[in-house]
This record gives sequence, C-alpha cells and structure tokens, in this order.
Amino acid sequence: MKKFFAFDVFLLFALAFVFCASAADEGARAKESITLTGIITSVTDADGDGVLDRGGSVSLMLFTGGPAYSAELTFSAEEFDVVALACGEGREVSVGVHAYAVNAVVSAEYYGYAELLGKDYFRETDIAKIKKCLLDAGGRSGAGATVLPKGNEVYNTYIHSGEKAGGLSFVCCGESGGAVINYKGKEYTSAKKIGGEGKIVITENGGAFPLCELESKIKSVYDGEMLALFGDVDGDGLFDVMDIKSYSAFAPISAEWNAPSGVCGKPLSYVLFDRELCSYVPAGRTFSAKNAEGAGLFLLLANEQGEARLFTPALCRGADGGYTVFGCVRNEEITAVQATAENVLLTFAGGKTLLLPTAEGLAGEVTAEIFFEVSGNIGSKTVKINSWLGSLAGFYEEMGEAALTGKNATAVFTSDGTAVYIEITE
Repeated sequence: MKKFFAFDVFLLFALAFVFCASAADEGARAKESITLTGIITSVTDADGDGVLDRGGSVSLMLFTGGPAYSAELTFSAEEFDVVALACGEGREVSVGVHAYAVNAVVSAEYYGYAELLGKDYFRETDIAKIKKCLLDAGGRSGAGATVLPKGNEVYNTYIHSGEKAGGLSFVCCGESGGAVINYKGKEYTSAKKIGGEGKIVITENGGAFPLCELESKIKSVYDGEMLALFGDVDGDGLFDVMDIKSYSAFAPISAEWNAPSGVCGKPLSYVLFDRELCSYVPAGRTFSAKNAEGAGLFLLLANEQGEARLFTPALCRGADGGYTVFGCVRNEEITAVQATAENVLLTFAGGKTLLLPTAEGLAGEVTAEIFFEVSGNIGSKTVKINSWLGSLAGFYEEMGEAALTGKNATAVFTSDGTAVYIEITE
C-alpha cells in the first residue's frame, strides 16, 4: 500500500514538473505580430446601404502561410468592428467595393504564437484561437484597425472589350467553361483556386457562375452598371481574384435615362431611391445611383452630352399646397388590399397606405407631375410612368389584385399616397 502511495506521490511531482516546465516554456515564448492576407467571403448587408448590418456577420478566408493553407473565420458585426476600419460620422464599417465587399483582399494582423499557423490542419479549437489572435491584435491599446483593405482595383465593366484603352477584354470558351481575361495588358486565365502565374479566380458576388455568361452579364443594360473588383492576394503585382458585382440591386433608373439604345440619356431624367450620384464619371457612363431607404425620388439634370451637372430631390404637391419630397417604403409587407373601381388601396405593416391604379387604369397612359427646385425657382415636368409600374401590371395579369396581401413591396408615392413606382419584392 505504501509503495502505491509513494508511486502516486512521485507521479504527482512528475506531472507538476512537466506542467511547470511547460508553463515556463510558454512564458519564455513571446507573442508575435504577424501580418497575413485574407479574402472577405461573406458580409451581411440586408438593406443594401453599403454598411455592415448590426447583428450581422463577416466571414474571412485567412491565408496562414502553413501547410493548412487557410482558415475560415467568422466574426459578428460587433467583433469585426473591433478590427475593421470604420468611417463617417457614425463610425460605420463599409462593405462597398472599395472596402470590405465580398472577395475584397485584406491584410490582417495576427497577434499570437507563430507555430499555431504552421499546423497541417486546423481543428475547431485552432480556428477559435486564430480568431482570438486577430481580435487581440485589434483590441490592444491604441491599435486601431488591424484588418485593412489592400486597395483592390474596381473597373467599370460596362465599358467592355477594349473600348477603353488599357481596360478589360475577355474571351469565353463555351466548351471548357473557361475564360481568358486581358486587363491592363496582362492576360489571365480562369482557375478553380488561387495560385499560379496568370491564373485568376472569377466569381459573381463571391459565388461561382458559368463563365460563358460573362459577356452577357457585363453587356446587360437593364442590370445597370456592372463592376469588376480585382484583388492581388499574394502581393506580386498580378491579380488573383476578379469578382463581378451585379448592380441589379441598385436604384431603378428611368428608361428615359438608361435607354437600351445608348448609354447617355436625355438632359432631364429621374432616379429612384438615390442618395448619391458619384462625381466620378467613367468614359461612356454618366453616373452611379445607389439606393438608400428614405431617399425617395431624385431628379438628375445633365448637359446634352449626358454628363451630370445637378441632382436634387424630386418634389410633389404637399397637403398644405406647398412642395414636399416623395414618400417611400422599402421591402415592407402589405397587410391589407382594398380594390375599388378607381384604384387599389394598399396598407403596409408600418401603417403607410398607398394608392395604385387598377389593371384597367394601367392599360391606359399613367402620368405623374414632378416638381423640382433650382436656384430658388420651382420647375415641373409631367412624365409617363407606365414603365415604373410595369411589374405591377404583370402581377395583376398573373396573380390578380387580391394576391398582393402578404407580399412585400418597395414603392415611391406622392403626399396623398398615389404610387409613382412599385416593385413587388417577395
């Protein structure tokens, strides 16, 4: 019995010695600050305002430099805010194409032990430790942002097939499903994964798509402006990622401006849900329109060459006889529908009501009077808005007025609730 007790005591001492030696070794090692490269693989921006949603998340593929190659890390919006670059008065994290958009290349500071990155494969516990090391880097006193965009290039792909000197051209191979991209004099071939001279990963909004559709996606006038985001992952000066960003979620632009017959529209045009018209005007394109909840209807003034000169809120008659901005709802549920001979009355979940033309009314010409203020003077223009209500006409024909109940819709309307634009979104 005493022998066993002696052995137990010896074992305890041995374990304590090993533990202490390990702790001493751990203490002897110093944490390192290591800069790694990564790619944003997903972000949450449900309302399309270009800002990371509170309660959302960001996923980052981090290239570790070891045999395991990469680790996929997911941060809550609150966690990512600790390490990311914020901007604006509200100190918000931008997920636009020039910042943390899907497929944007970023640098990330890792603050921890280097051997963790050199493993052959990563367990869940390893992933958690790596994520903590990124958060520790951002959480150090005075560290500031430690996950930073690496300056991806953004190319306006609406100008395609070499129409702009030094720009983008491509050849798609229908049989292989591949593509050859020429950008700024360098030829790239599509690849299934990152790596290799002249190889480039091509995606759409971060997801795979048939490369034979590349040309049709870029040339589609109805999708609005198309962008290609180029990223250099390994820093060798050659691009490794090209991500096509579809702007179908951008503001609907009137056919008067974005006519299929040409890029430049008429000198007077109308933009729905627009908060900002970019002052940067690429050759062959006049402006970019970005949606923003609450912005309503804007009016664009341009010269005869289609170059933007002034944009101002479009106005409608107010209840007091003056002028006011158009109202709007974005992706809100319709809770009630009441049809009469003259119109269809919708009630939204938020309490707003909306007057729609009936199917018979849409068969004729539907117009709206748009007012605008320039240099203190009020001007006006009557515009035909049948095309702005086109999706409603199709819905009436397929589903009927009563089927609007329970659907979600985005709409712009005058002060008395008369709709000038509606799109059934769900």
